[in-house]
Amino acid sequence: MAPNHLSVREMREDEKPLVLEMLKAGVKDTENRVALHALTRPPALLLLAAASSGLRFILASFALALLLPVFLAVAAVKLGLRARWGSLPPPGGLGGPWVAVRGSGDVCGVLALAPGANVGD
Repeated sequence: MAPNHLSVREMREDEKPLVLEMLKAGVKDTENRVALHALTRPPALLLLAAASSGLRFILASFALALLLPVFLAVAAVKLGLRARWGSLPPPGGLGGPWVAVRGSGDVCGVLALAPGANVGD
């Protein structure tokens, strides 16, 4: 498709479900990579090891004490990311969602800007 057939405009309220679905499709499987990255950093590993050691005294199972903190941490990271990515900034201004629209009026893409503190950003 030639670029001259596309235009960019602010998202309309009735397009919000479509835009949310496009954003969710764009970050599919990113949750797993972010969770793996976060949980393999040394501070996270130290906290997981400490939680596991403490749970070994409460639970009678070494495997459960090892896996439970990891599963809970992964679930917390995923839920936090879904809450963050599952919402859109309000329309209006540079940070609001904008959509790319074909000549026929169909939304074919979405973008949002995060302006920096400096004027040139």
